Amino acid sequence: MQADVVTCHFDALNHVLETDGLRRVFANVARILRPGGLFQFDLNTRFMLRWLSTSEKLFRVGPHAFTAFNAFDPQSGIATFNQLWFVKRGRLYRQVLVSVRERSYEDAELRRMLREAGLRLERVTVQRRLKGRPVRKVYLAVRPPGRW
Repeated sequence: MQADVVTCHFDALNHVLETDGLRRVFANVARILRPGGLFQFDLNTRFMLRWLSTSEKLFRVGPHAFTAFNAFDPQSGIATFNQLWFVKRGRLYRQVLVSVRERSYEDAELRRMLREAGLRLERVTVQRRLKGRPVRKVYLAVRPPGRW
């Protein structure tokens, strides 16, 4: 199977926590792209993951409620997002804990991994800012003609 375009949105690649895993993703994308084919993806930035870990929040969703409490490890660049849900069951509530982890990647690191996979980073666009700083970026890579 070959493709002209591959996309990966909603910060899905932030959930790949190991660089070896992300290298495999890029290699597989490069393998299925035709020469000149495009790969577009977005990522939350380190600033965003750190900012999300700065405060606890309480939300109501219909008859249910949840609290969000997050942590960011600056050494690994991994954020852990926790939601403790209180799901209404008659007069009582059932607790459900949901945890998700995301990792930030720097542009230079991404450029290097893409190049190793046979892709070239063409453009990086800031999709969203918070306090004047990028919190989500969109990346566009190409499989150069003549590769493989």
